[in-house]
Amino acid sequence: SLTDNGESVSNISGRRFDVEKILDVRGPKHDREFLVKWKYFPEEFNSWEPLENMDVGSKSLCEEKIREKDREKLTKIPKEKVNLE
Repeated sequence: SLTDNGESVSNISGRRFDVEKILDVRGPKHDREFLVKWKYFPEEFNSWEPLENMDVGSKSLCEEKIREKDREKLTKIPKEKVNLE
């Protein structure tokens, strides 16, 4: 969900944490995890979290990271060489 100032939050073990940024995504579509940079915490506290740990606002960030990764994959597909002989 979003806080009063529009920040995304995640609810883990009954505690709310502010999500600063989703850094990466891994795993198959049915079991994805997201590398979370937590607001107010140093990078050593970044953690891989499943989507079910995310509130609505954080899920939006996760979905955007998935779209970003999908776009990266499309641009990295090598074009087939055309043989003109």
